[in-house]
Amino acid sequence: MRNVLLDLEKTAKSLYGIDLAYYDEAFLKQTVERRCEVLGVKGFQDYFEYIWVILILK
Repeated sequence: MRNVLLDLEKTAKSLYGIDLAYYDEAFLKQTVERRCEVLGVKGFQDYFEYIWVILILK
């Protein structure tokens, strides 16, 4: 899970200039868990893959 959060932080920074390092890890974890639930995604890795698919389709 930690690696996925780090990948998410790197992706947000490189693509959008958003630095997620300022956010508490627990906050990011809760946010991703909520997004997974809403989107029907199984877990952190699947959520990260979902985000990449969305980026590719744009």
